[in-house]
Order: sequence, then structure tokens, then C-alpha cells
Amino acid sequence: MNAPGQVYEDHVIAGNSFEVPRDEKQVRSLGSQVRAKKVKDVVGRKCNLADDLLSVINGVQDHEFIQSVTLCKGKSPVIIGYLADQLNDMKRFCRNVTPSSLRSVIGIDRTFNLGPCFVTTLVYKNTALVRKESNDHPVFLGPVMLHFDAKTDTYVTFFSHLSSVLGAAANDVHTRSCLTTPQLFLDRTKKRRSSTL
Repeated sequence: MNAPGQVYEDHVIAGNSFEVPRDEKQVRSLGSQVRAKKVKDVVGRKCNLADDLLSVINGVQDHEFIQSVTLCKGKSPVIIGYLADQLNDMKRFCRNVTPSSLRSVIGIDRTFNLGPCFVTTLVYKNTALVRKESNDHPVFLGPVMLHFDAKTDTYVTFFSHLSSVLGAAANDVHTRSCLTTPQLFLDRTKKRRSSTL
């Protein structure tokens, strides 16, 4: 990037512009205006949720990570992302048929205050690897769901999709969480609601 003095001298020497800046201060001012417009354009693009959602919908066909965008009338969109390797690892390490020495439990975590949406992640330990420092298995990221509410139906959408692509039955996935499958999640949610009433 050229200094304002250098820009001014280049324009004066070239003499090919009818709008030659008068001095270095005017060059600085014009540079600030250009930078401010670039920032405004970038911020304007980030704030338009509809455009962001449209690019995610288009990404289902173009991007290998975006696997599903679910839009239903009266409900918030649900975006599911993962890579084929993540699913293959989950099949390898998180099923009941996996030898117990290699078996991993699926962890589930929903984040808060990460912009306009929640991010729910699944994690598992890759038992084929061992960290030198801790002599423990590293935790790997599994499928991810971006969603705008924390309703039961949203999680049912996520786990139904995963059950479908994993080909997993309710008793096939090794977990200690109530979020194993949509049906178990719904059953336990109903029990909790009825016990609090």
C-alpha cells in the first residue's frame, strides 16, 4: 500500500487525471472513505440472514459439509453438516458391535450466544489414536446442527437424519445420553414433563 504522499506525487507526475487531489490530506480522506465503504459493504452482507440462509441452501448441492437444510412452515430452519469421514468414524467407534476396547460414547453439546443461532455438536473419542502428552484418546468432532430454537422437534429432525444415514437402530448406538435416538429422547422428555406436573 502506498503512502498518501506517494499517491499524490504519482497523480501529479502522471498528470492524466482531471480530479488530481490537492494535497496529501485529501488523499488520506479519500482513502478513509474507500475503507469505510468496504467495511460497510461487508457488515451489510453479514447482517442479512435471508441471504445467508439462501447461500447455505445452495451449499447443500455445492459444499461437501452441508448435508441437509430443513425448512418447515411455522418452524425455524435446521442445518445439518458433517463429512463422510465423520460418519464412518462414528460407525466404527460408537456402535454396540464395536469391541469394548475400541468403543466410544457420543457426547452432545449445545452452545449458547454464538450469533443468531445455536450450534449443537456431537463428539466422540477416536480410540484408534492416542495422544502422547496425556496417553488418552483425542476427541473428534462429529455431525453439527445449526438451529434457531431448542424445541424437541428440532432435535428429532437432527437425530432422525443421523439415524437414517447411519443406518442405526435405537439399540445399535453406544451412548449414555438420553439423546441417543429421537424416540428415546421423546419418551424421556414426556416422562420428565409428566413428573414435574
